[in-house]
Amino acid sequence: MKENLEAEALDVCLVEAVERYDEVYELDTTGRSPEETAAAVEEIIKGKGGKYRPGKIDWAEGYF
Repeated sequence: MKENLEAEALDVCLVEAVERYDEVYELDTTGRSPEETAAAVEEIIKGKGGKYRPGKIDWAEGYF
């Protein structure tokens, strides 16, 4: 668990994704219904996913 939290704090997965792919999105599904999550994914697919670009979510919030 400690290793996972450290990786999240350093954005290891995000950094690797950004290095490998042209388009990367972050979608926090905490507290979202499946329908809300699906609607957000549809926005991304339709090219309206700007608000889901990386760097806007603090994944470590609440852990420390």
